[in-house]
Amino acid sequence: MKDLTIPSDIWNPLSEDDKASIKDVLVNSNTITQDTNIVGDSLLKLEDFLGDDSPLTLDNIHGDDSPLTLDNIQNFGIRIDWPKLPNIPDPIKEACKVLCDTTAAAGFAACATLSGGAAILVCQIAVEAARTECKNRC
Repeated sequence: MKDLTIPSDIWNPLSEDDKASIKDVLVNSNTITQDTNIVGDSLLKLEDFLGDDSPLTLDNIHGDDSPLTLDNIQNFGIRIDWPKLPNIPDPIKEACKVLCDTTAAAGFAACATLSGGAAILVCQIAVEAARTECKNRC
């Protein structure tokens, strides 16, 4: 994977320090490789990464009036599609997907080490995008 794309309207406003911290977290948790570039894509929308009932908007991701904390981040409806294992047509493919989920779990945990609420959220969205890409390659 050379480029990991996430919505540009949440990636681009981040400071270069936050962007570097997010990449470091994802590399150190083995969610992405060092040669992966995280880039904003204007065709991707925040809604693609959120559940239908999420109260998140661009304003409260980057705004000062609704800071995100580790205590309330799970309440924002980030969609996480964990694998369903009842029908296992290909055990190798399913094992690959489980490894993608395991790596993503480490990435989500590592995102919690970032300082800002917006950086944490964007980091988690980047982890989800990397996990989806990983599963697509299984």
